[in-house]
This record gives sequence, C-alpha cells and structure tokens, in this order.
Amino acid sequence: MGQASFKSAPDHAIVIIGLKTPVGRRSLCAALSPKALRSEAESGKAFGITHALIPGNWEGRPGSLEGGAPNYPRNIGDAARSLKDAGVTPGITVDPLLCGGGSDTWIAKSVDGCSWVNPADASGREYTRKRIRKLVEQGFGFVVIEESQIPDEVLLTFNLSRAQAASLAFDIAREAAGSNPVSVLPETSAQLNCVRDEWLAAASAVSRTVMALSLSNGRISGKAAV
Repeated sequence: MGQASFKSAPDHAIVIIGLKTPVGRRSLCAALSPKALRSEAESGKAFGITHALIPGNWEGRPGSLEGGAPNYPRNIGDAARSLKDAGVTPGITVDPLLCGGGSDTWIAKSVDGCSWVNPADASGREYTRKRIRKLVEQGFGFVVIEESQIPDEVLLTFNLSRAQAASLAFDIAREAAGSNPVSVLPETSAQLNCVRDEWLAAASAVSRTVMALSLSNGRISGKAAV
C-alpha cells in the first residue's frame, strides 16, 4: 500500500481516499477503481474509518461530472452506491469552477481547452449550483472542494483574485447542498502512510481538536472533559 490522505469529516471521522501518485500540481489515482476503493474502505473499518472519499481526477472529461473509464463508471452515483454497500459514507472531490460548457458571458476557456465558470456572475453561479446539487443527489454524504487549478489568466478575465474565486466556489457548494444532510469540506494536503499507528495517532489528534473546540464553544463542561 502507498499513501492515503486523511481529512476531518462529518462526525469527525478519519477518511481514506485510496492511493495517489503526485503529478505536478495535481494527482493521478494509481490503479484506483470503485472496487479498489471499496476494498480499502472495508479494510479501514477495522481502524474506525466510516467515510471514504473519491479523489480528484475521477472525471473522464474535465468538468463533465461523469466518471472516466476504465477506473470509474460514467454514472458516478454507481461508485457512491458501492461504497455505501461497503458500510461507509461516500464522498466526492470536485472543483466547482471547472465546467463542461456554458454561456460565453460567464465562462472562459484556458489554453488547454478547459472551461471555467465565473462564480461572481449570477447566471454562472446558478449554473454551478445546479451542477453541484446534481452531484450531491447521486448519493454522496459529503463533498470536498478541491483547490482549483483555474489559471491566473482566466481569473484576470473574471476580475477575481484566487482567494475570492475559492471563497465563492465554496459558498456555491454549500448552497447546493441545501437541506440535504451533506457536509461541504475544503481539501487538505495532509497525508498518512497506511500504517495503523499513524492512523490511530491522527484520530487521537482530531479527537483532541474537537474536544478543544467544544470546550471553547462552551458545549462541554470542563469537568466532563476531564
């Protein structure tokens, strides 16, 4: 086994996302398929893992919201159902700013042919909200917002800073979740080797953080915390 990312998730669980091989600024899933991820998730349950995240680059065509063969089914909801059958909550990684097309009034294309939506435009925002809602409704329990690879020249066209675009993308995803019991989380680059003690240490660290946050918010008394 290689490396597996972990993330803080709903109910403060530790999330396994499978194997990753760095490729430039992005990551390529190495020999990963829903079946392989399901197997990893089933093994991880022994460590108390209750959530499994499909990593980025699952799309066949960037922005299509369709799985890429041969690793993923075209209907990514099938992968969500497979993970649910394994007894874990499925999650999906997505870049809301990357789209499959749209009106020239609120999208721009980069030199690699990818289309990017302007999250500050009302029509672009609504288009993106519907796309993310469609993804959520395929059975995912949480959504991780990937650090966008939107090029600087496209941001310049939209008159947005990278921070502004990221904030708007996150807000749109939260709006898309609506009343659904779906958590929207930012991406993290933290990684762990698939070694039991490292995962247990990470789980312990997350629990201490949650306890500290609960204490600071007055939700747990000092006596109970001891």
